[in-house]
Amino acid sequence: MKVSLTDHFINQKLDIIETTNAKELSYKLGHNDLSILSHEEFKKKFNLDQNEKIFAARKRERESEGKEYYNFTIERDGYSSNYKDWVQEGYVNPIEDQGYCGGCWAFGAVGALESLEAIKYGKSNLKVYSKQQVISCDGYNSGCEGGLPVNAWKWLSEMDDQWYPKMCTASVYPYTMSDSECADPRWDWWPYPCIYSRSIPDEWDDYVGVNQDSALLQYTDESPTVVSINANTIQFYSSGIYSDASCSNQLNHVVINVGYGTDNGVDYWKVRNSWGTGWGEDGYIRMKRFGNPYNGPYLGICGILGDINIVEI
Repeated sequence: MKVSLTDHFINQKLDIIETTNAKELSYKLGHNDLSILSHEEFKKKFNLDQNEKIFAARKRERESEGKEYYNFTIERDGYSSNYKDWVQEGYVNPIEDQGYCGGCWAFGAVGALESLEAIKYGKSNLKVYSKQQVISCDGYNSGCEGGLPVNAWKWLSEMDDQWYPKMCTASVYPYTMSDSECADPRWDWWPYPCIYSRSIPDEWDDYVGVNQDSALLQYTDESPTVVSINANTIQFYSSGIYSDASCSNQLNHVVINVGYGTDNGVDYWKVRNSWGTGWGEDGYIRMKRFGNPYNGPYLGICGILGDINIVEI
């Protein structure tokens, strides 16, 4: 989608883009579908500030439980590859666009379940489930005001309380980019043919993988893995391996890690975003692996190791 920019925005943002690109870093910035927005408008569109508060509250909850960080070690037995791409293998649905809604948590939580069902039961089972159903009906999260994937999985697990779990596909329960009233398919009057789903979560948890690239590597070997990042600095990301040293590890955006690899000697994570194909590398961003330029515990670039979400079906 082409955007019309005022001269003010063009001059202001061209300066940021050209100054960054002149440094010949491992990534490039450029104009995209989000360029029309000021930085404050960009954060407001995806409710990044509110999501940051939700993640901060989750961090305090961990601290109160005496488990602020999980310093676990995972040996990648049986895995020797330095490359994985679930998208190329055909287990990831096309990029979606959350629009003016802080529902990234729903796109992450449901997107991971979609891929898990296809991995477990075959590619023919790769369905596109409704994110709107979760945003509107999940009482443990706050709809477009933000939420956590683990809370979404908790709610979805309770879909089994009426003898059979029903999840609606996106075509039946379409996305409205809003906190619309819940239309629960378990109610007798629900008129649409929502389907029996094998994607209902069975077990789930979230971890902070301090100094643990190996943990995310292991989980990504098994399936696309929900993670969270700080998205404040990636508005103009265009291509390459993102390695901005100013990127904070204060989390505010949920995404899915769908692979990893090496390009020109730089290791990266391949991350599926929910901002449409007019942003980044057709909707994806590659983020530097084995590096944490931000002061504090080693949580990976933009805090990508700071909230590793694991689910089983």
